[in-house]
Amino acid sequence: MQGLQQGRPTTASARPVWTAAAASASAAAGVDIASRASVKAFFNQVYLASEGVAPGWHGSVARCMPSSVSAAFKRATRRRINFFRAMAGVPAAVSLDAALSRKAQEAALLMMANEQLSHYPPADWKCYSSGGAEAAGRSNLSLGNKGAAAVASQMRDAGKGNGGAGHRRWLLYPHTRTMGAGDVDYLSEDPFWYDGSNALWVFDESSWSAPRPATRHAFVAWPPPGYVPYQVVWARWSFSYPDADFSRAKVAMKNLRSGKAVRAVVEAQECCMGDSTLVWLVAGRGGEDRASWRQPLPGRDVAIVVTVRGVRVGRATRKFQYTVRIMDPAA
Repeated sequence: MQGLQQGRPTTASARPVWTAAAASASAAAGVDIASRASVKAFFNQVYLASEGVAPGWHGSVARCMPSSVSAAFKRATRRRINFFRAMAGVPAAVSLDAALSRKAQEAALLMMANEQLSHYPPADWKCYSSGGAEAAGRSNLSLGNKGAAAVASQMRDAGKGNGGAGHRRWLLYPHTRTMGAGDVDYLSEDPFWYDGSNALWVFDESSWSAPRPATRHAFVAWPPPGYVPYQVVWARWSFSYPDADFSRAKVAMKNLRSGKAVRAVVEAQECCMGDSTLVWLVAGRGGEDRASWRQPLPGRDVAIVVTVRGVRVGRATRKFQYTVRIMDPAA
């Protein structure tokens, strides 16, 4: 369960294996997404390095004590953010600001205490604070997970209310250099049960007026062109291009091996929230909430050719084509 503040003012040769100790640095340096070996190492030594880290949270929802999480847990969250950004080809050296993280911590507590999400929490909410309310309006919000798991959940952006993939778009916004993260751990405090929660401050407003930084491609797609571990391929795909008009855009997908079309259903043509974005669902995946589907373990690499037509960029109408190669990083 998650929510997003919307709107802003008007991105096969072998490589060295990364080590866990160098995970954050390697995320910032990037990954050769055209190399299967490079992506395999990057996933296994960077993404997986952010799994299973103890939160070390000693706060209290019942007593409205936000506390904080361990430095290791914060590093894992940052590592996960920069993993996704490096894979997407946008600057992957995002840092977590201490002041923003303190307010985000208050926001995470606020969501947990009231067992619901709101970007505009009322003053009569339990554990209300002005800092928490401020962070709520500038953050991706998750209830039911925390830390690196919350980042992955926000990238997945499942749920009928997330057709615009807004959480993902803010996580991958090329301009962003600074975020803040707050997390509350799973715990039981009579008479209520509480799940974990996360507030990820994604509005780096100081960077919005800066020139657009260099990105791997002129567009930002998820899943991106190149090799992508199946664990991070979900039913909801997206393609972003700054200031583009997607109102007449169409998307087609084809399995390169079989030559068969993969039906795509356009969900949203978004503007004015990060980069303009086209979002679609892979048809026939999942149940009622198709976006909750995730790519199963492939027996061998699966290459999907994506063609996006009818994209208006300035006065020109453009076509984009790229290939996503879904892989098992354990193979």
